[in-house]
Amino acid sequence: MRVSFTIKQKLFGYGFLGLMFCGVIAASGYWGSARLSSALHDVVVTSSALRNHMEADMMHDALRADVLSALKAGQEDAEKERQDIMSGLAEHAAVFRGNIAKNQGLPLNSEIKQAIEKILPALDAYIKGAEMIIPLALNDHVAATAQYPEFLQAFKVLEDAMGDVSDLIETSARQSQDAGEGQSVVARNVIVAVLVIAFLALSAVSLLIIRGILHPLRRAVEAAHTVAAGDLTADVDITHADDEAGQLLLALKDMSGELRTLIRRVADATTQLASAAEEMSTVTEETSQGIRQQQSETEQVATAMNEMSATVQDVARNAAAAAQAAHQ
Repeated sequence: MRVSFTIKQKLFGYGFLGLMFCGVIAASGYWGSARLSSALHDVVVTSSALRNHMEADMMHDALRADVLSALKAGQEDAEKERQDIMSGLAEHAAVFRGNIAKNQGLPLNSEIKQAIEKILPALDAYIKGAEMIIPLALNDHVAATAQYPEFLQAFKVLEDAMGDVSDLIETSARQSQDAGEGQSVVARNVIVAVLVIAFLALSAVSLLIIRGILHPLRRAVEAAHTVAAGDLTADVDITHADDEAGQLLLALKDMSGELRTLIRRVADATTQLASAAEEMSTVTEETSQGIRQQQSETEQVATAMNEMSATVQDVARNAAAAAQAAHQ
């Protein structure tokens, strides 16, 4: 079954197809943007986790520095320095715990979450060791020095655990970055593919519509020129009359046929008129011949009557002469 469309329907369909492809392009762009946004979010999360962890690691070293400063201050008996060390201890411990808590609140993968959970006991032991040894170092340097190796052991245990978490976070950050770059490439390829497909599809549809409109119009113009030149023998070839151009061709074909019929009728009437004129000429010639014959006969009668009149005159004169002669 052949599906037919008018030029108006074709143009509306082309416009709808263009809008549809615009929607597809917009949707692919939105999809790519969403994937890039998700990948960027992962990069931001891992970057934040790495920054928090590095700051926590700095606090890890800062607490050891507080302990060493306390050991030194315990020997010098400097009151102001002791106050600074105690306030530094509280600040560094709070920042340490705060950054670890921040990473616990971030949407990191389960492996990193588990590694952070594992360092919490070592973190508590390390901070408690610092909170215990610093006041002791400020008051009893010898006792604090004796406990320092135990504190240093807690430092190393926490350092190893912090290193493991740092490695996991860095690995996750690299993976997030690679995933973001991969998502960017995929999104770009999808958008480019959709653009190419849309361009090819619209180009093909445009060519079909232009061909479907211009080809019948070109034949209609050729047919009109042929009729204008006086050639009514050429027939208009119509494959289909589904749209306005086909209907125009059909109208030109009907007009050409009507003109041929009209000219044929005029030619027939002209032939009949010529035949009637010829017959009238024959009748006129015969009438002229009859008139000429009648004129000749009339002239002969007139001559005979003149001759008869002369004869009568002669007879009358002779009779008159005879009558005169008789009286004498």
